[in-house]
Amino acid sequence: MPGTSLKIFISYRRADTAGYAGWLNYSLVPVFGQEQIFRDVNTLQAGVDFRDEIARTLRQCDVFLCLIGPGWATISDADGRRLDQPDDVLRLEVATALAPPKQVVIPILVQGASMPEPAELPEDIKGITALNAHVMSDGDWDRSIAQLVSRLEVIGAKKEAGSKLTGKEILRRFREDDHPPTWVGRNGGSKGKEFREDVATGRWADKAYEVEFSGGSPSRNWFSVATFAAAVEEGPDAP
Repeated sequence: MPGTSLKIFISYRRADTAGYAGWLNYSLVPVFGQEQIFRDVNTLQAGVDFRDEIARTLRQCDVFLCLIGPGWATISDADGRRLDQPDDVLRLEVATALAPPKQVVIPILVQGASMPEPAELPEDIKGITALNAHVMSDGDWDRSIAQLVSRLEVIGAKKEAGSKLTGKEILRRFREDDHPPTWVGRNGGSKGKEFREDVATGRWADKAYEVEFSGGSPSRNWFSVATFAAAVEEGPDAP
C-alpha cells in the first residue's frame, strides 16, 4: 500500500518524451500512489494565468522529475526553439522548480539523451545542468525504476524526519502497515511520565508526537512505534 507523503511532479515535453512520462507515472504509482503524482500543466483552462497555476502546483510538490529526451533542448515550432520562448510551459516549469524555495529537482535522461550544456539554455534554467541526473535505461527499465524509487524514498524519509503525527494516525499507520514511523518521541523524561498521563487520560489519540522514519533511536526519550502501539492499547499501565 502506498504510504509516503512525498509529492512528485513529472515534467516532460509531449513531442519528446510523452510515452516515457506515462511509463514513469505508471511505474511510480504502486509505491507512492497516483494522488501523490502530478503530471504536466499542458491542459490549463482558458483564462487561467499559467504562470500562477504552475507556481501553485509546484508549491504542493516535494520533488520535480524533469524528463529529458534527445530533443528536449532543440524542439522548435513556427516561432523558433521552444525553450527560447518566455511563455513556453516546460521552460516555466523548470524555472519555477529551480527558483527559491526550490524543490528537489532530478533530471531524468531517457532514450540515450545527455545533459545539455549551460550555454545551450536560457539563463533561468541553466541551473538544471549542474544537477545529478538519473539515467533511465530502455533495456533495464525495472532496475532503473528501482534505483529511482530508492532515491525518492530517501528524500521522503528526510522530509518526514522530525515531523509530527497524532497518536491516532501513528496507530493507524502501524496497524495498516501504511508507512508508519520507526520511532515516536514520548517526552517527559526517560520514564515517559508525560506519555503515561496521555494514555491514562486519552489525550494520546489527538496529541501530536514527534516521529522519526529511519535510523537508530534519536534519544532515550523515544521508543519504537511497536512499543507505542502496545502502550496505547494496553492503557494506563503501559510502560
